[in-house]
Amino acid sequence: MSAPDTSTETTNEPLPSGLIVVGVYPTQWEALEHSLVVLAMGEACWLELSMDGHRLLVESSIIKEVGEQLMQFDRESAHWPPKSLVVKSVVPKPAPMSPLLWALVVCGVFWAQDRWPVLTETAALDARAIFDRNEEWRTVTALFLHADIGHLVSNVASGIFVFSVVVSIWAGVRGWLLIIVAAMGGNMAA
Repeated sequence: MSAPDTSTETTNEPLPSGLIVVGVYPTQWEALEHSLVVLAMGEACWLELSMDGHRLLVESSIIKEVGEQLMQFDRESAHWPPKSLVVKSVVPKPAPMSPLLWALVVCGVFWAQDRWPVLTETAALDARAIFDRNEEWRTVTALFLHADIGHLVSNVASGIFVFSVVVSIWAGVRGWLLIIVAAMGGNMAA
């Protein structure tokens, strides 16, 4: 098996004895592509530049098999390469306002807790109140209450980052619903 001859000299000389033209291609790339089909068959081929274009030559004894393989190659590569698809960006959009608003609300509730201590008593997480008196709303209200400034700062700092990611990935209201359901579940389990 020999590599295709890719000389660039144009010729109109008669074909060498025993060789036959199996295809004429307008570009060298197409001729090279088709010559690879012949080489993949384990047969020799030659490329020659002529006035008509790039000619692919093979031995006359294998013309039928080469012709069939080239037709099959052309049929299989008719729509190749496929058209590229437009891929929608999957990078989440940042949602900084929503988590910051949450942080302001939490800070406001902390301020209100200090001002009105009854708020802590009526909204705090209390298992007996939840299960004995059916005060399920405490699983939500307890999310906004904090014992001291250290508790408040740690929850606000971590919450802004975590909530930003969740709200960015699960778009707005759906993200907040997921956060609330997960937090309520955590409070119910506690």
